[in-house]
Amino acid sequence: MATTSSLLQSAKTAVGKTTQEAASGLQQNHASGFRNGGNETLEFPLDLGDLRRPIIRFSCIPHDASEPIESICLPYPQGVAFNDTANYSTINMGTVSAMADIAKAVGGAEGIGGKLKAAAGEAGAQSFSGGGLGASILLSKKLGMEGVAKTMEFTSKQVVNPRTNTAFDGNSLRSFQFDFKMIGSSAPEVRMIDNIQNCLRNNSYAKEIGGRKTMLQYPSLWHIEFMDPDMQELQYVPKIFSCYLTAVTTTINASDNTFRNDYSPHEVDVSLQFQESKILTRNEIEDLEMNSNRENADTSFINEKKEDLVSAQKSLINKLAADEAAAARKAAEKEG
Repeated sequence: MATTSSLLQSAKTAVGKTTQEAASGLQQNHASGFRNGGNETLEFPLDLGDLRRPIIRFSCIPHDASEPIESICLPYPQGVAFNDTANYSTINMGTVSAMADIAKAVGGAEGIGGKLKAAAGEAGAQSFSGGGLGASILLSKKLGMEGVAKTMEFTSKQVVNPRTNTAFDGNSLRSFQFDFKMIGSSAPEVRMIDNIQNCLRNNSYAKEIGGRKTMLQYPSLWHIEFMDPDMQELQYVPKIFSCYLTAVTTTINASDNTFRNDYSPHEVDVSLQFQESKILTRNEIEDLEMNSNRENADTSFINEKKEDLVSAQKSLINKLAADEAAAARKAAEKEG
């Protein structure tokens, strides 16, 4: 019992801190400005600002707001696709409607015989154009005899009009892919390419919390913005909500196996795949397009409720400790 009590007490002490840290990790902050508001920015090519062409900016948002935001600015890539998907299924209203009417008729009858008679009568009324077989098919479906109903449908070459309708199931998470080929024209650009691909690859991984391997912190969220040379978001390009970087593919020397004198590769291809952090509603899409609002309201709600979560966990642990103490007292009384 002493060992169990010790474990419960340790859990009680740790759970508050752990939950607070986990909840705090959900809160994201983002600053904006020229290039990246004074935070660390990686740009390729190095004369990107002088080219006066559209830019794509990837901003890695740290969990700790005191840490600098890492941003990567690259030329606007070719062939950016936006897939807005709605998911639909079907529902057959014919059988549902017929069964509802039959069930209503059965509900008003008394006794098994009366209910069967009411069901048969309503089935006949539902399928008068199909004659006796039509009534039998509907009655069989109502009584759960699907095999019998299917046989009669096949024999009579009659089926219940399905009255099939389309039913909305929800929207899908949006995913995005960006492909870049980077060829450095100088030693500084070669180093910049290396920094960029390392920044992307490193930030696709989870980080150990507290230097231990027990818990992992989510990889950082990313903000993706399409900018003009003055670092204002492009008006005529759709906007992207906050995303997770789900895949980074780095290909060395895809066109030719050439290395420079310092053994750096001649070219580096980077393919990035992102997935938005939530399925958006129409209201959120409109807010994103009009106000560039990339804050996840669901995350904010959870963050606001973190104190309640900690309190609930502490209450549960206290209850477990009280139950254990009560069990120990009962055991001691029996032994005495």
